[in-house]
Amino acid sequence: MDITYWRITPSLHGVKTYLAQLKGSNNSRRQGQSCRLVFYTVFLTLTNPLTIFSFLAVFAAFGFGDGMSLLSATTLVVGVFVGSALWFLVLTMGVTLFRKKLDMKGLKWVNRIAGLLIIITGVVALVTLVNFL
Repeated sequence: MDITYWRITPSLHGVKTYLAQLKGSNNSRRQGQSCRLVFYTVFLTLTNPLTIFSFLAVFAAFGFGDGMSLLSATTLVVGVFVGSALWFLVLTMGVTLFRKKLDMKGLKWVNRIAGLLIIITGVVALVTLVNFL
């Protein structure tokens, strides 16, 4: 695939998000499904290439390969873990709060705004591509 495909794709996903038809929620989840979803999300986050490269960059910036002490490396890893855990906690609490307050009409507006932002990002990418060529 060439670079044009990757520049056009965000606009197409934005249109899809903008026009998405919402379905009613099904809150009858089984007990074990929530735990499985948490583990899946953590696994997906840890295997994200951006996450892996970010860790490599942070370790390189702090000189992990150049004699960084075990205490410093452990402190860095624990700090990243605690920061990530806090981020997921805040994100989950925010989603839970808004989930109770948003009805289907409000969720439709969230989709429209997200779709427009994705479309704008795609258009900016296309303009950048045209200026690049």
